[in-house]
Amino acid sequence: MINVSGRTGSTVVKSRRNAAEAKQCKQLPCIPSLKVSSRSSKLQIMGQGKGGATVSAQIMFNFLNITEKALEYSRWIHDYRCEVFNKDPDHKSYKCSECGLNGLKCLYIVRNPLDRVVSSYVHTMSTNNMHTSIRGKIADFAADAFFAEFIAFLKGTAATGRRYWGDPHYLPQCDTVCEHTEFDRVQHLLIESLDAGLAWFGQTENIQGLTRNNMSSKHYVKKSSRMDPGAAYLRYSKHLHDSPPSYESFLAEPSIFKDVCCFFRTDIELYRKSCSAEWLQGCAECMDSCARELRRLAPCNDV
Repeated sequence: MINVSGRTGSTVVKSRRNAAEAKQCKQLPCIPSLKVSSRSSKLQIMGQGKGGATVSAQIMFNFLNITEKALEYSRWIHDYRCEVFNKDPDHKSYKCSECGLNGLKCLYIVRNPLDRVVSSYVHTMSTNNMHTSIRGKIADFAADAFFAEFIAFLKGTAATGRRYWGDPHYLPQCDTVCEHTEFDRVQHLLIESLDAGLAWFGQTENIQGLTRNNMSSKHYVKKSSRMDPGAAYLRYSKHLHDSPPSYESFLAEPSIFKDVCCFFRTDIELYRKSCSAEWLQGCAECMDSCARELRRLAPCNDV
């Protein structure tokens, strides 16, 4: 089983000072997840914006063989989900407390918080309604804010608890209920090993047709391996719109990395807990992915 500390062969013991700092850390609030459900199939797939929301719908639509119908309705999959799919009684969502009962299978897709926070920034700056909503309440939030300014905005949000239009795209992935009291009822799957994980989930639960094939999203950003230590201070429109550097570049400054570890502490623990789940241990590719991603998260132990 994966060592949830992210450090192989060792147990991380935090100093009293680190423990005190952790208590003082203002975290962003958990919110309800997006759910796509099929009552006739007894299956529910969940995720959060920039961490599995769109792909959850894609997987479910493929599973139900309605992808073509959804795309004929609108090239944006969430139009069909909101305006047609969710209005069907067969697609009424379940509570997490119902998962695991009477044959109901629930799958929650999670993403490494380090990648998700950068993806959330790019999405916020490329979505007019989102940064306009922020600017309407925070006068000094630039229309072309760089990543460090976005992190400062998240710090203020953690302190005030203020909500904004579209904020599920950057608030934590932890569900207000599922991750606190019902974790063991839901099977959590890493988006970093999604294809292998879907195959493993289908095999262990005897469910056929779980795939994200032939689907895309206007939100997907082509990733780069180019490292730029100053990425956190690059203006979005001039430097990041077409070819952003690697996501790691944005977190190169220690103070920014520390803040991200603070704001998303619950998500980091969720990710580690997901990797240690017994059901996932038989998926070799998933375990390799876990080991790699937990190494990236390990420095957050010292924050």
